[in-house]
Amino acid sequence: MTTPTAHGSLVACNDDGDGCRWMGRDGASIGLHQLIDELLEADPPRDVAATRASLVAHAKHLQAKYARAIARHENPEPIALQLPIPDLTSISTTSRSLSNTTSSSSNATELHLPVSLNWCSTNNPLQRRICGPMRAQGACNGCWAFATVEIVQAAVSAATGAAPVPLSPQQLLDCSRGNNTYPTSYCMAGMGSLPSWLPHSIEWSSANGGCNGGSTYGALLDLAWTNTALALDTDWPFVDASKNATDLEAALPPRCKPAAELINGFVVERPKANGTTVVSWRSALPGSACAENVTDPVRLLKTALLDGPISVPIYASEAFKNYNGGVHVCTTNITTSSINHVLVLTGYGVTDNGTEHWILKNSYGNNWGLRGFMHLAMDDVLNCGMLLLPIQVDKVIAGASSTDVSYKDEGTGSGGTTTPLRKTNHNAPYWILAVVAVLVVAAVAAVVVLRRRHQRRKSMTSALLAADGVLTVHHRASNVVVT
Repeated sequence: MTTPTAHGSLVACNDDGDGCRWMGRDGASIGLHQLIDELLEADPPRDVAATRASLVAHAKHLQAKYARAIARHENPEPIALQLPIPDLTSISTTSRSLSNTTSSSSNATELHLPVSLNWCSTNNPLQRRICGPMRAQGACNGCWAFATVEIVQAAVSAATGAAPVPLSPQQLLDCSRGNNTYPTSYCMAGMGSLPSWLPHSIEWSSANGGCNGGSTYGALLDLAWTNTALALDTDWPFVDASKNATDLEAALPPRCKPAAELINGFVVERPKANGTTVVSWRSALPGSACAENVTDPVRLLKTALLDGPISVPIYASEAFKNYNGGVHVCTTNITTSSINHVLVLTGYGVTDNGTEHWILKNSYGNNWGLRGFMHLAMDDVLNCGMLLLPIQVDKVIAGASSTDVSYKDEGTGSGGTTTPLRKTNHNAPYWILAVVAVLVVAAVAAVVVLRRRHQRRKSMTSALLAADGVLTVHHRASNVVVT
């Protein structure tokens, strides 16, 4: 790894994130708080206290990520703490490919795992809550949409230092449609007590259809592939199941349709919304998860949880649905056909009598379970199906929704410009209407091409899937249909 030389560069960390050293302005190795003092002195902000708090939160996130990369013998990307804090916020700051100089697993330093962890409390590496409020899906079989927005808004909170802001599951229920396939590999197959039927790879398929069920993979794919921002919940609120479309062939609501469209003779500008764009996402258990010869399912999931909440599939039995407290024990006789629900894995803990358990956040409302949460007993098999398709958001951009009506003018030089389409007055001069008409025709033609290209890509299996399991807009993936 290149030796850091820039002011604010992260120099070194131990494997638990404590005692990290940073490059000072005179080239000396200094602690975090001394570095923050230097940054604030060099560029004094208006609100020193708020900026200091944001820097501390962001730095602790970077320190923890760096330490885990070193403990895994991965090659960290260069990291620096600077002002202003970048707008592009990434929940992933390390390369997941192993360094060519990785030592043998027998000499590897084992990654430190805390006894307990919970991203919905302050018991986590960031020492603050990044979970959103509890939600209730009601009669809508839309758990996949609720789990998706939960891990996206948690990624934003973790990376920015801001409190979690609820995003819109209704947008996904309305707009994420279609069939998806996703090939995933299991590096731990054939090891320990894992079932003999588990192969080294499975190609999953799903169809997102509103309250008819869907997949986290398909939802994230649609967001990333179409570069569509996920709107705030207040801008696109959830409605009850009777008003949600469940027909895959049903027409998309106007808000989901392409931007360049004439409605009643007008070029309509969609409402603006501050949302979040998903840049990339990944399997929480990529091919490198077993790199240190660790194949224990519990340890694999615990290690993945250090990076943040995880969307996980599960077998929701009648006992699960009626859960009202204690530690739920799931059958170990899980198969791919058992999966019928998805929720969010937020942490793990241990009871007073020594029973280790997972902490899961459901979308059944506060009256279910432990105020919406469940404690699930750990096992050495598939952990109620969670091991099969765990998903984490890798990189996000917080900002205005790209569902705003706009077009890209490719004729303005380098890259063109993005211009909002304003509502057109019928009484405007004819030459203005003519210009608008030409622009609309061109934009609609471009949209048609993009939609056809998108449909072709949606039917493709990801032959380009990277070995480390990181998924971006270049890869296709999906989860099993769950409700």
